[in-house]
Amino acid sequence: MQSHTAKQEALDVIQRLPDNADIEEIMYRLYVLDVIYQFKAIRSPLYQFFSHHITTHQL
Repeated sequence: MQSHTAKQEALDVIQRLPDNADIEEIMYRLYVLDVIYQFKAIRSPLYQFFSHHITTHQL
């Protein structure tokens, strides 16, 4: 698995959204991504759950 920068991860999340996504939807997806990064930073067991959920489902 290739390591991406936070910027690249955010761009990937935004690009997966439909073209008619509003700013609230974009901000929510970025918020969720930020929460996941916070779990990763503290090595929370929930990070394993969230990272699996993201790889198997669209964020």
